[in-house]
Amino acid sequence: MTEHKMLSADELQEYIKNSACVHDVSLAGGDYQNINLEGIRFECIDARGAKFTAVNLNDSVWECCQLDNAIFSQCHIDNLYMTDCTLTDGNFFDTVLKKGLWSRCSAERLSFAQASLESTVWNACQFSDIRLTEAQFHNATWSACIFKDLQLDDCYLEKVRASDCDLNNACFRRSDLIQCAIERSVLNECIFSMNDLRYLSLYRSQCENSDFTHANMAFSILSESYFRHSTFTGANLTNANLNLMSLDAGDMSKTDLRYASCRRLKANLTSFVEARLDNADFHQAEFIDCDWRGVDRTSVRPIEEKRVAAEKWQPHL
Repeated sequence: MTEHKMLSADELQEYIKNSACVHDVSLAGGDYQNINLEGIRFECIDARGAKFTAVNLNDSVWECCQLDNAIFSQCHIDNLYMTDCTLTDGNFFDTVLKKGLWSRCSAERLSFAQASLESTVWNACQFSDIRLTEAQFHNATWSACIFKDLQLDDCYLEKVRASDCDLNNACFRRSDLIQCAIERSVLNECIFSMNDLRYLSLYRSQCENSDFTHANMAFSILSESYFRHSTFTGANLTNANLNLMSLDAGDMSKTDLRYASCRRLKANLTSFVEARLDNADFHQAEFIDCDWRGVDRTSVRPIEEKRVAAEKWQPHL
């Protein structure tokens, strides 16, 4: 990127009178608060440390821009598009983002404190130590993203869909994930304890050494997922779907599994001490060296002998 003199707010406004595309200029350290940049396209811009507080950025496009330490606080932005941008130490405090697409962006310590994101899409982004304190996500989509040391404190996520993501070491503190899906993803060393995770889907995801202690996971979908050394102590898994789930050296003690569907579940060296199993369906489930102390195993749904026989039947040729 060629070195250029920084454009002032007045110079930038004069520039966009003649062109809707701002290309290869410097906005680094500039103060552009409260100006109208709606529909403007930014290409190869150096905007490190720039202030865009309360700026109209609706339908704006940012491509190959340096936005480290840039401030986008207190904005209300519809359809923000960012591609191949860097946003380390960027700040979207108290900003509302609706729709829009971020693709192949990267950042460390990017902050969305008290921000609201609705129907936004993050694709193939890499974020390290992203800050989401008191943030809200609605109908957001995360695809093939890497979140290193993700921190969510007092957040609310509803109908967020994450697929093929890496969320290792994510920590969800006092946060709710309602009807969210984190599928075909890796969630090792994660903390979900004490959170509201109703209807959460972890379909085909991998969780090792993760903590779901006392989480409300009613109606959750854990089918075809793999859990190793993970704990669900005291969790509410009523009406959950654990079909074809693998549980290795886990802790299900005092877990509420009433009416859960656990068909073909495989559990190895797992504790079910004092778990509640009323009307749980363990059709063709496999248990190896599990601990059942204090459990009424007669309370589970009766084995369907005819169904088992039908599934084992093979035609004679």
